[in-house]
Amino acid sequence: MGAMKQKQIEEMEKAAKEEEAKQEGLEEIWAEEDRLEEEAEARSIEEAESGEAEWEAKEEERQIQAYEDKMEEQYIDDQIEKMESGEPD
Repeated sequence: MGAMKQKQIEEMEKAAKEEEAKQEGLEEIWAEEDRLEEEAEARSIEEAESGEAEWEAKEEERQIQAYEDKMEEQYIDDQIEKMESGEPD
């Protein structure tokens, strides 16, 4: 009877160790999944910021071009007005 009891205890201990090892393996997998998710999120944020910076640069360039176009148009208008009024340069 005592031998059977000892055998049951050994089997239970073995099952507990196997379950613990399985749990540790799962925890490692979960930790790796979390790490990969964090990397993907960081990469996504980086790409979004990069895209935003690119958009801002293009918008700034567009505004500069619009200002230059406006100044050129104003210069041409001033020249035409001078010519029409007969003012010297």
